[in-house]
Amino acid sequence: PQHVRKTDALEKFGLKKGEYILNVGRVVEHKGLHYLIEAFQSIKINKKLVIVGSPAAGQEKYFEGLKKRATGDPNILFLGFQTGEPVKQLFAHAYLYVQPSESEGLAVVVLEAMSFGTAVLVSDIPENLEAIDHVGMRFKNKSVKSLSKQLQDAEDDPEMVKDVAKKLKKWMSEN
Repeated sequence: PQHVRKTDALEKFGLKKGEYILNVGRVVEHKGLHYLIEAFQSIKINKKLVIVGSPAAGQEKYFEGLKKRATGDPNILFLGFQTGEPVKQLFAHAYLYVQPSESEGLAVVVLEAMSFGTAVLVSDIPENLEAIDHVGMRFKNKSVKSLSKQLQDAEDDPEMVKDVAKKLKKWMSEN
């Protein structure tokens, strides 16, 4: 497990520990960010949605569409490509990491989030379920309704989120 105490990078982004939901990765359509943004905007939540990454070649139009959908919503932040200390702080202090992919290889970024002791919510594709070993939270792939419900449950039940994070941390240290 990785331990990060510093929060200076969060402050630069205008974020507070435990008050945002995170996604990190290349911005490409099959990563399902459109489901995440739509679900996030459909619920009552007192957190920000932070998207870290830049569009892969040929995905600029998709990226622009995501940003357009989020226009005027101060709770959705696109931080672009980040590495090193800033991304470690983002992982370590997120309330929840969400991986809404339609398809994936082994979801290394999910394992990375878990290594910081962050609770994860993933689409129920086999690669994501394998990464969380059925310990994290899941939603039906490509379903905004299912994702919205899980996000709302996570917002309404911080104890459940803490419990999932604890179980994932334990699972990571044992495996």
